[in-house]
Amino acid sequence: MAFSITIHESFFNARLAFNDNISKPRMMATLAEHDKTGRLLDDYNGNVQAAFTVLLCTKIYAIAKKLQVKSLVKITEEFTKQCNKYGRMYKPNAQKWDFKLVQFEVLPQFKIEVA
Repeated sequence: MAFSITIHESFFNARLAFNDNISKPRMMATLAEHDKTGRLLDDYNGNVQAAFTVLLCTKIYAIAKKLQVKSLVKITEEFTKQCNKYGRMYKPNAQKWDFKLVQFEVLPQFKIEVA
């Protein structure tokens, strides 16, 4: 089930596109492993896709803030190194990927957008 989702949080705005490689059961398993209290699912009224997207974006946000980077390429490289267990981020010429970072904006500092 391919889908796209836009998230507006207090510290970032993001839009991610997911392909068919990542399933709802896998999202639930990842949420169960990394959000043991279920706070994200509660915050998003049980919407697995939204909760999973926020989990990914929180990791992306942490990488962007830690490295003080504005480049999508750098963020993608670091996410791939540190967080590949969450899912494979799209990279040009990559054959297998789970999600693509379409837009990511750290509020209010900078905006990354891909056409």
